[in-house]
Amino acid sequence: MRMLIIVLLAHLFVNLVNAKPEMIWAQTYGNNQRQGCSNTIQTNDGGYILVGSDDSNLQETWSDFYVVKTNEDGEEEWSRSFRGSRPDY
Repeated sequence: MRMLIIVLLAHLFVNLVNAKPEMIWAQTYGNNQRQGCSNTIQTNDGGYILVGSDDSNLQETWSDFYVVKTNEDGEEEWSRSFRGSRPDY
């Protein structure tokens, strides 16, 4: 009996380790390839706030702070880039 429990637990452990999370959605935000996400927070309405950097201001050599709000399906509700006279992080 003890050996059966050990085998079942080992089988369960292997299946959990090899399990891959299901991708619900994937999305690209921003107007070019110079925005990057550094953190994601789920909001109370089921959507997400993504924060990161926006390097699209090619006139400057620093990053601006970039925020995107999505709904629960990953569709952009709004976005904002905070620009200043210095790097914003």
